[in-house]
Amino acid sequence: MALRVLTLAEIKAHSLLAEIQALTEADLEPLEAEALDLLEAELGRRLTVDAVDRAVDVYGDGLSMLCLPERLDSLTSAVSETLGDITSACVLLAGGWLLKAKTSVSVTGLYEGAAYTFSEGVAVTVTGKWGLACPDRAKGVLMDVVEALAVRKGDPVSRRDELVPWGSVSDGGLQASRDSAHRAATLENLLRYDVKVRLRGFYRPSVVAAV
Repeated sequence: MALRVLTLAEIKAHSLLAEIQALTEADLEPLEAEALDLLEAELGRRLTVDAVDRAVDVYGDGLSMLCLPERLDSLTSAVSETLGDITSACVLLAGGWLLKAKTSVSVTGLYEGAAYTFSEGVAVTVTGKWGLACPDRAKGVLMDVVEALAVRKGDPVSRRDELVPWGSVSDGGLQASRDSAHRAATLENLLRYDVKVRLRGFYRPSVVAAV
């Protein structure tokens, strides 16, 4: 395991809490991994970019635009199951979420001036580097999540550790269940503010919004 977004110097400059200042790089690695999982689950997308090219099969739906399963940071090749290499006929749109076949490009089986349609059910192997390099605003939220996790993991007894399962309690005739879905490890429960405001613009786009 290695740090993917943060550095130890960054998180220590971000927070002066004793729990953060006591961290080593080995301590930070699992905290960053957990925080990144939570943040990416909230956004519905990755906040890291592949170090090497990765090939993904994407199936067409009869349109000239191919909706990609993840943001494509850079396109290396696009190979159609039926037409072969169509890389020169493709361009990325919507910030890397759509692959569109251009017009006026000659590729095998596609005549000059025609727009290639990604046939329904036909695979296109899209190769490139996927994901998004974590923007500074999202990195700030990520560091806040790391801070919250570090505090709670370092203080398993007091009320600050809100992620520990409570179970039911009773005191004489009084009974209460302290199990709650609201205590799950989410960004809202960890940070207690509207993270959607700080993360606006980074959420996975819908198909309608992308088009």
